[in-house]
Amino acid sequence: MTASLAASLPPMASATRAVSVASEAIPRVLLIHDDAMWLMHTGRELRERGFLVTECNRPHEVGDLIDEAHPDAVVIDAAVREPAAYVVCQQIRQHPGGEELPVLLLSSDAASELHRLVQDAGVTDFSVGETDAAMLVHRLRQMLWVARLERTLGAGGQHAHPRSPARNGRFVWRTDSGEVRGSDDLFGLIDRRVPDGVADVRWLLDVLSTHERRRLMVSMQRLLRGGQPGRPEVEIHTRSSGQRTVRIEVQQVIALDAQSFEVTGHVHDVSPSSSAEARVYRLTHYDTLTGLPNRAWFVEQLKAGPRRGAQGLGLALLDIDRYHEVLEAFGQDACDRLIVEVAQRLRRLSRSALPQWSQGASRARIAAVAYLGGDEFGLMLEHLAQPDESLEVCRNVLNLLSEPIRLGERELFLNASIGVHAADPAQDDPIGWLGRAELARRAAAALSTERVLRFEPSMSETATDRLMMERDLHYAMERGELSMQMQPKFAASTRTLIGFEALMRWSHRGQMQSPTRFIPIAERNGLIVPMGEWAIDQACAMISALSRAGRSDCRVSVNLSAQQLSDGRLPELIEAALARHGVPAERLEVELTESGLMHDPELALAVLRAIRALGVGLAIDDFGTGYSSLAYLTRLPLTTLKIDRSFVQDAHLSERSRAVASAIVGLALNLRLEVIAEGVETEAQRDALIALGCDHQQGYLFGRAMPMDEAIRFAGSVLTAPVPVQERIVQA
Repeated sequence: MTASLAASLPPMASATRAVSVASEAIPRVLLIHDDAMWLMHTGRELRERGFLVTECNRPHEVGDLIDEAHPDAVVIDAAVREPAAYVVCQQIRQHPGGEELPVLLLSSDAASELHRLVQDAGVTDFSVGETDAAMLVHRLRQMLWVARLERTLGAGGQHAHPRSPARNGRFVWRTDSGEVRGSDDLFGLIDRRVPDGVADVRWLLDVLSTHERRRLMVSMQRLLRGGQPGRPEVEIHTRSSGQRTVRIEVQQVIALDAQSFEVTGHVHDVSPSSSAEARVYRLTHYDTLTGLPNRAWFVEQLKAGPRRGAQGLGLALLDIDRYHEVLEAFGQDACDRLIVEVAQRLRRLSRSALPQWSQGASRARIAAVAYLGGDEFGLMLEHLAQPDESLEVCRNVLNLLSEPIRLGERELFLNASIGVHAADPAQDDPIGWLGRAELARRAAAALSTERVLRFEPSMSETATDRLMMERDLHYAMERGELSMQMQPKFAASTRTLIGFEALMRWSHRGQMQSPTRFIPIAERNGLIVPMGEWAIDQACAMISALSRAGRSDCRVSVNLSAQQLSDGRLPELIEAALARHGVPAERLEVELTESGLMHDPELALAVLRAIRALGVGLAIDDFGTGYSSLAYLTRLPLTTLKIDRSFVQDAHLSERSRAVASAIVGLALNLRLEVIAEGVETEAQRDALIALGCDHQQGYLFGRAMPMDEAIRFAGSVLTAPVPVQERIVQA
């Protein structure tokens, strides 16, 4: 893709935004000067006063920027040199969409000749002398108010500077070199910018589909073999006007030698209502806020495939981190300004003619930028000599975005996550790049260290595996694939069984899955609520079975998700399960994680009090690893604290782990709570915890999780002092 194409990329989801919101609520201004310092200073002044500003330091590109930024007004400094200010104004008036655009000229020279030239060129207003920021804002707001009034009264056409877009263009084609010389109207007709008026025919043919290109070449070959000059009509696809129909009329064919010819002719636009179609195309394929192409355009380009001759292609998806926090804190207006600022930074980077990357010699570049809606942008990359160059390009994008962004009096610092797919057009379907880049972006967003990741096949395998698990989990209960396994708990000093912890397992395709693998999936898709209901019922069934086996002294604890607290029915579900199995409430204990309780502490407090009122025990699992307030914990109706295994593993070796465990034990004693350590695997750990005052323990030292029927037999065999697991294994 060419640099001009890159600058015109579109975004999609906001193409449906009302134009009035973009043009009136947040006025957009195009600043034109070839002095970068003036642009930077004036742009900052206007942004701080509520304008969305696009800076143009290449006045000859004003047409492209009108297409991209959709300004509500233009400010030109008369000191601009190439081209002169009045020429720039003429170009604006001749550009589709620029006929009625308010144009303000700033001049320090009161020369009447200058004023005559700019008036003839169609300037709306001009300011002579030094113009400070307050005066500039006043003049701009006046111009915008008058323009809105004229539109409201239907008077806009009276002061317009109409100019019909080019309907035909002349060309000269050399068949030996493939060189095409043409008029500005020719290249304007097919929406190609060719500053020197000379282009390669293969590049020009990219506006045609494969079918239309083949049909045109057959017609031309017939002509060069002496056939009659036809008048073929072909469909072309332009960047800003969409689909158009042109007729090619050959006027003269000159034989330069036996193999070379010079073909002269005209190209005519024969599209019906082409200007209306162009407006429709812009509305459906470009974002009204940023002026960038939208998702529809982006996907359309991918479906069309890479342009011929393009090399080292890639695709990147960029997502702004914490965008929704900005939305909640400052509102939609601030988010719109944020999106426009990011769009302008990306556009400037894509327009840069010099390599921006640290390799220096690399030609890797951003070929196009699109706004895909929300907080997401798409980047098309090209000239990647190596796939890893795509990462370097995107890291430079992150560096650019890390510079502070001012929103009025506020200053924000942004982070972003970028996923990249470096593609091989010969072996890859371009429409599939989008999904691969999205997988890489999600992986990058999940990391705290690396914000740019390139797609790897394992990402696709992981995503596919997750989707398959999610689908199968929907049928797990009705297929009988879920089961509960019981891990015993002991009074370690006497080796007496005191109860079990019920742990959910899932037999997925013949393999037993750990809760750490499928519970997060169940929480994302809402299945955790019915699964939690089932787990409560199974725990109560286990308590009843233990009573029948003579172990009415054993309690059973069951793990629940914090999501079940928001269901509102949890206390009555527990009460119903206890009644259904005829078991006393004090034999059941509910375990929730420390961090889970903190998602909505007030709701958790109300639900847990209702559960505790039934007589059911309440335990906090993994205590010490969350972020709860100790003051808040004193308000919870808890009965048990569980020391996380991360502190248990080194309790006999690490002074730090021993201190944490000792503090938790001390807290539990002061709050009159039971304390239990999980993950005890060795006698040394057991003894260290007993010395700290933690006698209730569970872990592989005492027994692994086992099926319910096996757990019932196990409970019957250890009425008094059980033999440690290691010894039972040796004896076996």
